[in-house]
Amino acid sequence: DYWSFNMAHVYMNNHKYLEAKNQLKKLLESTEVNTQSVLWTLANCYEELDIPEKVIPLMNAAIESDPNDPDYYLKRGDAKFYTKDLVGATEDFNQYLSLTKEDAYWVYYRLGWIKEMEKDYTGALKDYNISIDLNSSYPYIYMQKGNLLKTFLNDTTTAKRCFMKVLELETTISENTCR
Repeated sequence: DYWSFNMAHVYMNNHKYLEAKNQLKKLLESTEVNTQSVLWTLANCYEELDIPEKVIPLMNAAIESDPNDPDYYLKRGDAKFYTKDLVGATEDFNQYLSLTKEDAYWVYYRLGWIKEMEKDYTGALKDYNISIDLNSSYPYIYMQKGNLLKTFLNDTTTAKRCFMKVLELETTISENTCR
């Protein structure tokens, strides 16, 4: 019902994800709700709780009822990425790109990261460059590309240019990002 769904959002906005999750799970048992909205919001709770394996079946159900919504593939692909299902993540990210080009820079960034994890450094570099071509103001792309160039391709000159671009774009870099 409307009130329960709104209460779940109130819980989420107050970082009370367990309470929101419980509220949403009860809603899924009801027949008077927009199931996709509840599935999406519940998946967001599991993301915030850092339980990506719980996101996948929720997005499977959402995709089953609406296979043309690209955001479901993006969310499921991200969950698969974090559960180390790199093949599944790649399939979902490619499906996302076949349905929309919105936020494609981020998807190519993620695809590059997957290729890097698979030791396909040339493919990773290609995807990072596509990502940069689509959005040259996202500092994490340059960070990842610079690390790839320095660590695996021994190109310290280009890596340095990437790191300088990060500094240019991001005036406040967190301590964790620099480790």
